Amino acid sequence: MHDTEDKQWWCEHTANKDEIEFVEQIAPRLDLDIIINPQKENNKTAPDLLWNGQLAELKSPRTPFFMAKKYFNIPADWAVTFNTKDYHRYIALYPEIPILFHVRWEQLKKKIHGKIYTVNPIEGVWETSIQQINQFVKDGAKIHTYWKRINDKRGNAKASLGLDLRKMKCHMRKGG
Repeated sequence: MHDTEDKQWWCEHTANKDEIEFVEQIAPRLDLDIIINPQKENNKTAPDLLWNGQLAELKSPRTPFFMAKKYFNIPADWAVTFNTKDYHRYIALYPEIPILFHVRWEQLKKKIHGKIYTVNPIEGVWETSIQQINQFVKDGAKIHTYWKRINDKRGNAKASLGLDLRKMKCHMRKGG
């Protein structure tokens, strides 16, 4: 696996891959009227999608946050992260934006500090909104600081909120 801290590489090598898969394969199965946001062509930081003509964001986590129970008090199977950098940006620029999480755990086991962590194989689509995430924050959602990124100059988020998929609207789920 390539260095997870190399944001530039990930942007170049995965640009629009998740969005294309979602729009072409997942959204039609769920009868969702979703296209890739045409603004993405000229602005890589624009929201990913248009859903019924309105801006929407897609997050496509593939690797679980194996230590979610310790850091967020959420079972790793059901935990996703949302960058605090994105949170503040969306609150300011897109306060009505819905956020879709297309989760597919590709790694089910990881050894961390000598301990084995596992998750169940889960794939699904969950919906939340920036307003709901804001409520999670008000209700005490925990933040994890990425110590390796404290002095990062490559554009990586320095911290993320831990979110519980079970508190979001589920459009599709397999496993778990």
